[in-house]
Amino acid sequence: MHQIALILRSELGWVLSGAAKCVIDVARRRAKLWLSPAGDFYRVHFCRAAERGGTTWACLSLKLLRDSVRVLLIMGYVPEEVAAGV
Repeated sequence: MHQIALILRSELGWVLSGAAKCVIDVARRRAKLWLSPAGDFYRVHFCRAAERGGTTWACLSLKLLRDSVRVLLIMGYVPEEVAAGV
């Protein structure tokens, strides 16, 4: 994650807050789980937790990402077509 923040800062002039770094870390972990093989132990349990709903990490992390996209949409950083897919 630290390397991504350095690249964004050096190439685009963006400075990421701690909260932004957290959101990126959550997104990366979720992506890694979804892209794991179908029979992977962690992916299986992640998918089960996502189906159950409630206060599981799978559900709360998805809510965090959706809320983050909504904020970015309001601020004009994300096109509406992108936000609609989340």
